[in-house]
Amino acid sequence: IVFPLSLPSLEWVRWKGETTMTNEQLEVELKTLHDLLQIGGYDEQRAKSLARLAVTIGRLPMSVEVLCKQGRLCDIPGVGATTAALLSEYILTGTSQRRKIWEQRIPKGVLQLLAIPGIGVKTVRRLYQQWGIESVEALERAVRQGTLRGLDTRTTTTLRAHFVRQTRLQRPQETLSLFAEEAY
Repeated sequence: IVFPLSLPSLEWVRWKGETTMTNEQLEVELKTLHDLLQIGGYDEQRAKSLARLAVTIGRLPMSVEVLCKQGRLCDIPGVGATTAALLSEYILTGTSQRRKIWEQRIPKGVLQLLAIPGIGVKTVRRLYQQWGIESVEALERAVRQGTLRGLDTRTTTTLRAHFVRQTRLQRPQETLSLFAEEAY
């Protein structure tokens, strides 16, 4: 078990005038870390434990910051010493070393693929690892060019429909002939 030794205390953070994290913010951070780990190929079960923890924290009636200050993070279901250290790091600094490391490994645009309706973290991982898709623009190009051989039909249809809708919203004057046969 490795505990970060250089973390400031809550009192020091408040003295410096910095804000700490709410449960909702921590929930979002943990979900993002989960996504980064999943896309990067980290052990799926360990990554999923972060997603479950995010949901648990989002539902907690008590502030995680208060639990941290009281030294009671391990009272949260599913939190052991290592996870408590991760939560403390987030609460005290607003981020974590683990997230910084995985953000360096995964291009920022890859996470933006998750904003496409119907596309989950496993599909994004496959798009990134198998085809090197690192942005929404690169995905749109690959869909238009038909280079995503091996991607299931339903996902391909979902992606085509999404890009047709985006094209209509952003460039209504342009023709949609690139997708015409599959979109209509």
